[in-house]
Amino acid sequence: QGTPLMMQLFLIFFGLPMLGFRIESWTAAVCGLTFYASAYLAEIWRSGVEAVPRGQWDTAASLGLHRLLELRLSILPQAFRITRAPTVGFLG
Repeated sequence: QGTPLMMQLFLIFFGLPMLGFRIESWTAAVCGLTFYASAYLAEIWRSGVEAVPRGQWDTAASLGLHRLLELRLSILPQAFRITRAPTVGFLG
C-alpha cells in the first residue's frame, strides 16, 4: 500500500519477465491494479471492523454465538455501515 501505483505496474511489467515469467501487457495492468485496489480496500474494511465498539463484540459473545455468527450477524453489518462511504470514495 505504501508504494506508488506506477512503481507497482513497472515491477510487474518489467520485473516478472526478468524472473522468467511471460506476461502480457493487459495481464500485467490488471494484476497491478487489482493488487493496488485490494490493498486499500482491505485496509478500509479492516479498520471498519476494528471501529465497531468492543461492547458490541461482548454483546454478541454474551448471546452464545460462535465467532463466525458473531461476525456475520452483529459485527459485519455495523462495519459495513462504517466502511460504505470510504469504499465508495475509493472506487469513485
